Amino acid sequence: MFDRIGEKIKTLAVISFALGVLASLIGAIALWAANSYRNPTVFAGICVLVGGSLASWIGSFFTYGFGELIEETRRNREINQQILNHLNAQQGKDGAPGSPARDVPVAFSGSRAPGSRHEVKPLTDTREGWVCKYCGTRNVNSDLMCKDCGIYK
Repeated sequence: MFDRIGEKIKTLAVISFALGVLASLIGAIALWAANSYRNPTVFAGICVLVGGSLASWIGSFFTYGFGELIEETRRNREINQQILNHLNAQQGKDGAPGSPARDVPVAFSGSRAPGSRHEVKPLTDTREGWVCKYCGTRNVNSDLMCKDCGIYK
């Protein structure tokens, strides 16, 4: 039901625009049909037709734009995941501490790692998280980037 929701929202924007124009046309025809010498409604009908169509068109921008935003966010997430996979694969080939088998506790002589703004405590259990290989900041396993320096896991 919610697969490809961005496309569905954009389709909804097009449909709502068409219905808005159709409603404006019906309203204008109704006003033109009620036209008389004592009650001229031709100008009002033109205003309803033009104004309603224009309002429907402008209103559909927001709905269509929201659908575009959702699609672009999904594309960016996929690209970011590909980049992350590529970086993790590159780190694994080099044997660098970023490889998947790297969860080794790091101990520092002081309470702070060099260049770190956060307190760093040595890891006693690798399941607790990971330590940045550059600044020594302790991060939780769900973090893909270091909280301090922004380097990828």
